[in-house]
Amino acid sequence: MALKINASTNKTQLAAYAKDELGITLDNAMSRDDMIAAIREEEKAQGISGAADDDAQGQDSSTPKAPTEQIDDYTKIRAVIQIADLPSHDGGETPPDTHIEVGCNGVFYQLKTGVELEVPYGVYDILNNMRQTKYFTEKDPATGQQRTSSRESLRYPFQLIRLIKPE
Repeated sequence: MALKINASTNKTQLAAYAKDELGITLDNAMSRDDMIAAIREEEKAQGISGAADDDAQGQDSSTPKAPTEQIDDYTKIRAVIQIADLPSHDGGETPPDTHIEVGCNGVFYQLKTGVELEVPYGVYDILNNMRQTKYFTEKDPATGQQRTSSRESLRYPFQLIRLIKPE
């Protein structure tokens, strides 16, 4: 298997790979780029696949790739949701919260409960993955003993009304 070369791969690692895996000795006086070229040539000669994938065009694998069309469309999708009204924290002595805050990609959204809201798809996805575990005790009907059970639910229950996709 070809060595994945990135910006942090140093000359010592390159020389060790060439000697141990390819059976060739590289001169330490060679530049890093010359070492990479010699390794790729030998990999190609030995028929090792993946040799030209990461550094052949002078780009290493740490270079960010341009976003694809599909991801670009994904970021333009919006969701219309309605977050359920929240219960009071202390059983009714103080009014319940009317807003929740959600952070997505460095942007914080203050979302009002009980009304339809149009939000980015990322906010919808975060709300859909915000889970909490609720514990409760119940009496086992077979034995009559108390046991603790748990149930996972959405942290902020909401309803997805529709998705708005770009045209």
